[in-house]
Amino acid sequence: MSAESIKISFSQAKAQANAIAEIAENMRALAECEFSETIQQISTAWSGESARAYIAKAEKAKCKILTTAKTLAAVADEIRTEAKQIYDAEMRALEIAQQRFSGSSGGGGGGGGGRAF
Repeated sequence: MSAESIKISFSQAKAQANAIAEIAENMRALAECEFSETIQQISTAWSGESARAYIAKAEKAKCKILTTAKTLAAVADEIRTEAKQIYDAEMRALEIAQQRFSGSSGGGGGGGGGRAF
């Protein structure tokens, strides 16, 4: 694997993590702003037992959306962390391989061994 392909893979992983993080943020904003505003409007326009039951379900749905958004944000962070660790390991492995390759072109050496009589 070349350094360029390692960098490309790392960039792709970061881009995917960023896309997931953006989705998470959009979900959070939707739940905290628009969903909350809609629930408030319903509570002022509608009263009675049915209204209370509907609002309670809406609040539960809002909580689930927020929980999912937090989970997605954590997944995005984990992808970034893992991608960086893999990137670092692959770049180090490439460096070691290049050092070995450049060191082995010197014609050998070593050898011998065996017993002296």
